[in-house]
Amino acid sequence: MPFPIFPGIRYDPCEPLPPDVNAWHINAHYKLPENEGQKPDVLPPRIPHGHVNSSQLSPEGGRGAPKVGNHDQQLREEGFLPPQSTSVKVQIIHDTAKFIVTQLFKNESHEIKQGIYQFPLPVDVTVTGFNCRIGPNKIIHGEVKAKEDVRHDFNEARRQGRAGGLMEQQTPEIFTITLANIPSRTKMQAELCFVCFLKQRVVADHQVFTLTLPTFIAPRYGDVPPGVRMPTRDSHLLSLSIDILTVEDLITVKSETHAIEYNRSTGATPCQTWDDFIASNDNNVVNSKAATVELKGRPTSLDKDIVITIDTALSDDSDAPQACLETHPTLENHQALMLTIPPELMTAAAKSSNKGEIIFLADCSGSMRDKIESLKSAMMFFINGIPMNRPFNIWRFGSDYTALWSKSKPLNKSSREKAMAYVRKEFASDMGGTEILSALEAICNSSKSLGAMDIIVLTDGEVWYPEKTVDFVRSKWETSKGLIRFFSLGIGRAVSHELVEGIAKAGGGYAEVITSVSGGGWEDRVVAVLKAAITGHIGSLSMKLEWQKEDKQRTCPEFKQSPNDISTISPFLRNRIFLLFDSGKQSPALKHVILQAEEPNGDTITKTLSPKRLRQPDTLLHKLAARALLGDIERGESWLHKDQNAYTYDSMIKAEAIRLGCKWSLVSKWTSVYAVEEETTVPDEAMEMEINITVAADDLGDTLLLPRGGQAAAHLASGLLRSRGYIGQSDTKSDSSELSIGTCSAGPSVTG
Repeated sequence: MPFPIFPGIRYDPCEPLPPDVNAWHINAHYKLPENEGQKPDVLPPRIPHGHVNSSQLSPEGGRGAPKVGNHDQQLREEGFLPPQSTSVKVQIIHDTAKFIVTQLFKNESHEIKQGIYQFPLPVDVTVTGFNCRIGPNKIIHGEVKAKEDVRHDFNEARRQGRAGGLMEQQTPEIFTITLANIPSRTKMQAELCFVCFLKQRVVADHQVFTLTLPTFIAPRYGDVPPGVRMPTRDSHLLSLSIDILTVEDLITVKSETHAIEYNRSTGATPCQTWDDFIASNDNNVVNSKAATVELKGRPTSLDKDIVITIDTALSDDSDAPQACLETHPTLENHQALMLTIPPELMTAAAKSSNKGEIIFLADCSGSMRDKIESLKSAMMFFINGIPMNRPFNIWRFGSDYTALWSKSKPLNKSSREKAMAYVRKEFASDMGGTEILSALEAICNSSKSLGAMDIIVLTDGEVWYPEKTVDFVRSKWETSKGLIRFFSLGIGRAVSHELVEGIAKAGGGYAEVITSVSGGGWEDRVVAVLKAAITGHIGSLSMKLEWQKEDKQRTCPEFKQSPNDISTISPFLRNRIFLLFDSGKQSPALKHVILQAEEPNGDTITKTLSPKRLRQPDTLLHKLAARALLGDIERGESWLHKDQNAYTYDSMIKAEAIRLGCKWSLVSKWTSVYAVEEETTVPDEAMEMEINITVAADDLGDTLLLPRGGQAAAHLASGLLRSRGYIGQSDTKSDSSELSIGTCSAGPSVTG
């Protein structure tokens, strides 16, 4: 069982303490709850890392850990306020998911001056809305400001006794909601809205979209980031409902983590709106592109991530890049362009290669205790898939690291048998903490050749500050000019996607996640990782923009691009390139986007795209572009990071991040949402605290479906959203009806 070291912080008992944490500073009065009936957790000793083939750790060795107290009760006394229940509504249209998360709270004790709740979100989400209701009359709406300003305003409101709410990003995948001055015996409701893209891969003659909803923050190894606080467990329940609309025929929807109820949508054919389905008398007709999904039975507890896969027929243009141009409805001369680059553009001509080493780095730290059999199965699968004569080696890591051989050996019958025996006998969760960075450094330093190297990491990713590891991976990928690539396979029910996906994205590789091999269905994901790793090294991607030449006096427009350097993007991922034209200056229209992909043989593939202008002005692509730019700034990859010699470098970075976050109402490392109190004369007598939810009136399908699925799908999306209550029947304008988190204190405000 995880135990607390400091209030609100927990570590995995199967791993040693991080080097900078002293176990003897833990309060001695913690005791095991009477109803647990378990012996105290025991920690293995921490050992120095950095020596190949060093002695291994025993999970039973070392000092005994302090006994665990009733930490949840302590956190409640400190104001830690987990919700009683959470409901999640998801709209999935093609490869985009829009979430509305509603959390219900109740203060059953004295007045709480400050209540805190922490939760995970998918990596790279775009938060589009946050508001709360406290009791029957108090409604608080969110306003994005610089983080320091938000903290000041929130503390002032708390001291004055005013109700308020604060939403902050602690890490790219962990967020915190703080509520102030909650009256005694009062019900509360917090509502959060966000958008993210689904992971997509092609398998044989169909395509698979994966929705991952993190519900659980696993204990992790390392120094805990400031602001992160967690109870020992989260016992509240979650309900989930999903509306799905696909471009191609829907084959099946399934989940390897939870029992679900999956129903095809019925109605007359042909149909263009959900209302057509409802009004139809022919209930036996099933629409092939729409479905609804709910969790089966009673609401589920939050003990593992929810993973749902959607299989559809393969689109005729699935391997074609797309360019989608959006005009802002209210800001003059503001546009956003989204380029979708499928992996097939760069990998179509690539072939399997026997050149270069394949190195497997397997996590054998204490946190892998309940995942070790899955690790072994995946590793056996990998070994059997290595091409003959391809050099390979297997490393294990924890607090230390060790390798099967001192240098890689070609795959043959003998080396395969030795590798399999090594996995069967030596793979165990007996190596202490999760010091992944030092192991990667040792692997890169151990190679004597200057040839290609493909590193596949197998881990649960349970480590704090993954950016240090991701930065190292990015550095090696760039300085080696793509000769060293990194791939990853996440294993477990609460994987850190920030680390697993980050390694692959920064290292020119590919990542997948499996929860367990016991449930089946994991083989395709392991195959996808191995297939990418044994593919010959691929050239880079470049882009040119061609403008209309109607007015020779006009110069090329100013815009910001994410990613700033597209030559470093991974060829195995479905990449999106954003251009944000937000200077407000009039400029020539964009005529063509010219993409050039270098093939392994040196040839060049050229694709010329004409941007498809969306029929209705909207703000969604603007927000996605701004969020991508903020992500680049957080990772040190933005256009601002080209010049690192200016004295004002740090202040420029922060100022631009705050400007983007405030202008486009986005939560980030530098910006937070402050919800200010408003009084309403309309009480909620049922105290269910329903909030009127409004989203973009312009069809989400118009923005994200039309360029890739035709007008019928876009109309169907509109009907689907309206019938589910996400869009009012009378909504017509994006800027007035879209989800809003309010105005901005710095620069022009964009509500939407």
